[in-house]
Amino acid sequence: MRSSSGGYPLAPDYHDLSGIDLRMVPLLIAIGPGAESRFAIGLTISAGLGIGTLFTVFVLPAFYILLARDHHGSAADEYGNDEESSQVPAGNH
Repeated sequence: MRSSSGGYPLAPDYHDLSGIDLRMVPLLIAIGPGAESRFAIGLTISAGLGIGTLFTVFVLPAFYILLARDHHGSAADEYGNDEESSQVPAGNH
């Protein structure tokens, strides 16, 4: 199933990031009075958005995968659905 973003589920995120980063360019190349403070503001916003997006796209899903791998068998153990609890010992009839 293709989405309206062309089949890429993260396309809207990338489009938002690129649009906001492009809006920061005038702050990054500002000249004249107040240029230093504008540059600092533009750099802070651009770097924060970039780091936040990279964290959201790569680090957070990796963490979820590791967490799911760690707890994969715990639900079966908790509810007694594992193989060991379903086997009846041979000596107890």
